[in-house]
Amino acid sequence: ANKLPLEEMLGVDLIYINDSRGNIVMIQYKMLKEGNHDRGGKDWFFRPDRQLRREISRMRLPDFSDSLHDYRLSRSPFFFKFVKRRISDDSHQSFLVSLGHLNQILSTPMAKGPKGGVRVSYEALDGTYLREADMLGLIRSGYVGTHRAETEALAVIIAEVAQGNRAVVLAWQQKVQQRGRGI
Repeated sequence: ANKLPLEEMLGVDLIYINDSRGNIVMIQYKMLKEGNHDRGGKDWFFRPDRQLRREISRMRLPDFSDSLHDYRLSRSPFFFKFVKRRISDDSHQSFLVSLGHLNQILSTPMAKGPKGGVRVSYEALDGTYLREADMLGLIRSGYVGTHRAETEALAVIIAEVAQGNRAVVLAWQQKVQQRGRGI
């Protein structure tokens, strides 16, 4: 809920830096509300809003063209953790999806809920989600998140912003391909 500089810069609430495996994973929390399902039962809902779109627009990293010597199932460090607003009687209070998966969920008609909401639940996701323990295992093993070389560059920026240095700028340059012989 706090709009601290790191969240303003990267669109995330929590940043895991795994020094031993050299990966960074960033998580944005979203609250789920219980409501009536379109088939009469109860379900958990998340309603996308302007804030979500702004957060997603900040979840970008430059392309990395250097050689990478460590393996990742996914290079993207961005994940969303959906948390039930109140404790319910079932044992699972939260689950996680990657940014890519969330974008897919937002575009599929099967996940549409009442009043423009997006139905986010175990049933709606049909088992394609991560529980907290699964996610922590992937972070610890280094299977998800940035590669070591990216992590080293990002860690400096994250440390500066966390220390209150508001003058830090994240910028990147891409090689421009020339067409023809001119220029």
